[in-house]
Amino acid sequence: MALFIPSEYLSENINGWEKNNEKN
Repeated sequence: MALFIPSEYLSENINGWEKNNEKN
């Protein structure tokens, strides 16, 4: 388990969630 998450990883996931929300 990672103790921290890189900001780039978080930003990419947030962008993915926004795209999924737009499709739904």
